[in-house]
Amino acid sequence: MVITYLLGNGFDLNFGLKTSCKDFCKYYSSFPSFQSDDRNIQNLRNNMQKDPKLWSDFEMELGKYTSKVASPEEMKSVYIDISTNLKQYISSQDSSFREQKDSVKSLLLEDVCAPENYFLQTDKAKLSTHYSDYRSQGAVEFNFISFNYTLSLEKIIGELKDIKYDKNVCGNLKPIFGSIFHVHHTINENVILVGVNSPEQIDNKVFRDKNIIANLLVKPNMNKMLKSGVDNRCLDLIKRTDMFVLFGLSLGKSDSMWWESIAKFLLIDVNKRVAITIDAII
Repeated sequence: MVITYLLGNGFDLNFGLKTSCKDFCKYYSSFPSFQSDDRNIQNLRNNMQKDPKLWSDFEMELGKYTSKVASPEEMKSVYIDISTNLKQYISSQDSSFREQKDSVKSLLLEDVCAPENYFLQTDKAKLSTHYSDYRSQGAVEFNFISFNYTLSLEKIIGELKDIKYDKNVCGNLKPIFGSIFHVHHTINENVILVGVNSPEQIDNKVFRDKNIIANLLVKPNMNKMLKSGVDNRCLDLIKRTDMFVLFGLSLGKSDSMWWESIAKFLLIDVNKRVAITIDAII
């Protein structure tokens, strides 16, 4: 059996990291030192002073903002400014997150091995019954797809290959820990992905046919251009996953390709696959 956890910003917020869209917008728009001579950049920062929403809404607004920018060169400057400052801000938050105590690691691994423990009794029984046959066959493989730029998960549980089977944590289950994938890349990489899901979400229709803008703003295009292969590896994992556990995700339109991919394979094996959502406690 393969269980894949998909982690959103709610995961980091649960550990006290100030990585919400509201936190970043406040940082990006409030400081006098951030006043820019570029009219397009400053207009975007001024717009951020309004009520910030979810990250997915923020990315969709970035697609809409293209209608206010005249040329691809100007839009490139806007994108570089916001992605550079976003990476700097998230890096500062990630550096403040310290490695957790072993007790936190053990608790997280216990939750990973048995997400049904957080359900009410009826739902818990249904879920346990659904994959009891899988578990009786032996080992269960756990993987993680993170939509965060931080390395908080790695700081808690370390390298997956180094995790040893602990019957005190996962009971009779023999877990195999596979991989952690970051679909938007991490602060340790040269580029992080921020933008929309498809060219149709870029309001300035002229920019849709401009490769330089389409590659920057459309995250699937950027992943293909960077050739890291993380997108393909995630899609391959989704194809063979028996149970999806979504934690702290908003399921926004700016990442719709991932939700559509999951839905597609859930429908193919409707009696064998399942997806559950666990809200972050923030």
